[in-house]
Parts: sequence; C-alpha cells; structure tokens
Amino acid sequence: MANVTALDLASKRLSEAFSLLESRISAQQPDQAMAAEVEKMQAELSAKWQEHYDQQQADQTALQAERDELMRDNEALRNDLHALKQDFLELQHFNEKIAARMDEQVSQLELIAG
Repeated sequence: MANVTALDLASKRLSEAFSLLESRISAQQPDQAMAAEVEKMQAELSAKWQEHYDQQQADQTALQAERDELMRDNEALRNDLHALKQDFLELQHFNEKIAARMDEQVSQLELIAG
C-alpha cells in the first residue's frame, strides 16, 4: 500500500504539474494572440506608411518636373518680353523719324504754298 500511496502522490503531483502547466499556457495564449495582433497592426501601419511615403515621393517628383517646366516657360516668356520691348523701342524710334520727316515736309509745303 505504501507503493500505492507513493504512486497516488506522484500521480497527484504530476496532475497538479500538468494543471499548472495548462494554466500557464492558457494565460500566455492571450498574450501571444495579443502580440500577434500587435505585430499584424504594426505591419499594416508600416505598409500604409510606406505607401503614403511612396505617394509623397511620386508627388514631389511630379511637382519638381512641373516646376522645372514652368521655369523653362518663364525663361522663354522673359526672352519674348525682352524681344517685344526691343521691337517696341525700335518702332517708337522709327515713328519719331517718320513724324520728324512729315513735320519737315509739311513745313516745306507751307513754304511753297505760302
């Protein structure tokens, strides 16, 4: 009977150890599930952040290209404006010469008629 009691005692201790092990495993499972959920959320957040970053980079590249094109257009318009100013000054000078000739011819006609 001593063997039965020792066997019973060992069986009881083994049963208690298994119960304790099961309770600790079940206590860790929610932590592991939570850790897995946190890891999943972090991965999703990282993926969304990367997507947003990539979109920002693409937008920045597009805006830089647009800025460069606008700067080229601005330079071309500046050159055109300068050419138009030069043309205007030449036409103004030409008009002044024509006006001076016409005044001279009117004066000569007045002398002839007069």
